[in-house]
Amino acid sequence: MSDKKITELDAVVTPTDADLLTTVTNLSTTPVNEKITWTVAKAFLKTYFDGLYADVLGADDNYVTDAEKTALHGVNDANTSSATSAQGDTADAALPKAGGTMTGDILGAVSYGATGTRVTKVWTEDIESTNAPTVGGVVVPTISSTNTLTNKRITKRVKTFTSDATPDIDSDDYDAVTITAQEVAITDVNVTGTPTNFQHLMFRIKDDGTEREIAWGSDFEAGGVALPDTTVAGKTLLVGFIYDSVDNKWAAEASSSRA
Repeated sequence: MSDKKITELDAVVTPTDADLLTTVTNLSTTPVNEKITWTVAKAFLKTYFDGLYADVLGADDNYVTDAEKTALHGVNDANTSSATSAQGDTADAALPKAGGTMTGDILGAVSYGATGTRVTKVWTEDIESTNAPTVGGVVVPTISSTNTLTNKRITKRVKTFTSDATPDIDSDDYDAVTITAQEVAITDVNVTGTPTNFQHLMFRIKDDGTEREIAWGSDFEAGGVALPDTTVAGKTLLVGFIYDSVDNKWAAEASSSRA
């Protein structure tokens, strides 16, 4: 064999369990050629990769099936085929979910395509507010959680008109309204949406230099101040409303004009 080039050797065939494989050990000192059977080689590979998955996924060896490990290890050609393997359901597995232990059905479905694409779904349950994730030890607020926000700025959602006789505002989408150059009388201010008690809505109206009448719609009422019925020529009118869920009205609580 020593008088042959590598390219002159016989092609590799699929080994049987009893076939001998040549290995090289003691690479750091004097290389030594040794022989091991294919059975021993496979056992070594399985032990090595089981340890690798344990380091990555935790001590529980049920996260990845032997078939999936085989596909990922490249021992066979499953990772280049269209094969799909699934882990199955596991209850109370050790896979962590922030804030508590994962319960319920967990899916470890792993798909392998011809291009080597791998898609994994970790669990079927949504993350509940009681098991909210944390970042740096701080709970990340969810839609329905009751967290306290500190040092956060809320940017108002502003609806802008240049001039409109019947401005229409959806209180679900906007917190403030600005009219920059009203050139006609406002015949009806209409607000839609499903406001909540004590929700705020601010109007800032400036005419085009001529006083303009304002007719507030049926959704508005006088509160701490009367509803202003005209602009002040050439000035900016500010009107602040707070929603009253008892009256189902936007009550005017502040009003002023400035240059």
